[in-house]
Amino acid sequence: MARLRKRFICISPSIAIDGTSDLSNSRHHACNSDVDTPQAQRDNIHLPEFEFLFASEVKKLVRILKDYPWSVLVAAYGTFEIILKVFGNATASTKAVRWLMDAGTRIDPQGTVVTATWLILLLTGVFVGFAIFLGAYILTQIRLNRSLKHSTGLKTLDGMFIATSKIRNSLWPQNLKPPHTFTTLRRRHLIHNDLTVSSYSEHHVKALSGPVHYFVWSVGSETEATPVDHLLEVDFRVKDITPGGNFETAYLQSENEPHGKEVLIYFLPLLQPSESTPRIIEITYVWPGYYLRLKEKEEIVSIDLTQMRAGVTVDLIELEFYLQPGTGKRLVCKRAGSLQGTQSQPVAISFKHPNGESWQGWKYTVTAAPPEEYAVRLELENS
Repeated sequence: MARLRKRFICISPSIAIDGTSDLSNSRHHACNSDVDTPQAQRDNIHLPEFEFLFASEVKKLVRILKDYPWSVLVAAYGTFEIILKVFGNATASTKAVRWLMDAGTRIDPQGTVVTATWLILLLTGVFVGFAIFLGAYILTQIRLNRSLKHSTGLKTLDGMFIATSKIRNSLWPQNLKPPHTFTTLRRRHLIHNDLTVSSYSEHHVKALSGPVHYFVWSVGSETEATPVDHLLEVDFRVKDITPGGNFETAYLQSENEPHGKEVLIYFLPLLQPSESTPRIIEITYVWPGYYLRLKEKEEIVSIDLTQMRAGVTVDLIELEFYLQPGTGKRLVCKRAGSLQGTQSQPVAISFKHPNGESWQGWKYTVTAAPPEEYAVRLELENS
């Protein structure tokens, strides 16, 4: 099993919702009395023009309250009476409604019932407040149901991860060495200006004894990196690129943490010992802020081969790291792991990006590598 691991060493220290309605030419009057009495003057005032979402519905409600005050009061009284009877306090509601009728309405000389502006505004506020409360309650229930469904989905995923781990342990017990080896391992990390990484890797896999169902791939980031909930968020992709081969792959995730993922990559069909050429599996992903820790600390990036069988060697290991131009920094890379196999210090190299830019970086190579942990130390310096 080849795992890419990282260790770190500290080296420093309106809507704008357009809900307005065309109400600029409409006005409401508190009464239609022709008698210019002090009470009429107080009641015959313009209501403010409503300029907000659902303004037309509110104005309709005001008109109803203004034109049919007694009906509204009777309806409100009946509603309050029913509610308060349930709680055993109907007498108080009767007194309150009668007081509102006496204080908020009057009969003009023509015999028309005139409703005071303050009563209209009060009843409007009550109904609008109730509508807002009802709407908020409905939205809360909808969000709660969605949250419960999301929670159920997460539990289902957790169950799948547990099942995948059980399948892995059944096919490949933890106390046994993997039944495969790697002939070549390649990693290329393109480090962007925001320290996001675009990762490309190749795994050349051969069976040692018996058919091989899968191999384990894992990746981890430190807490400074952007946490990732799901592999799709980093555009994780895996495919078989064996020349001339008609092979496929499938993967099941066995571990899922915000800063670490483990995947079982299955060979379709099974990888057989009789195959003379290795299967080549390509893995790519883009992890936001993966190298954010480089802002203040150096990172050690390693390939761990210690789980492989004794006596098995990897023909070629290549680790490449490139920094996008324009950061004002220079990437430094030094050897930091096992010195086994044939190797030397990383060498400076450039990479021609598809956008035409020349990214400067480093390449670390090991040949005939026994089962050890091979690593490099990365650091950003002012250019």
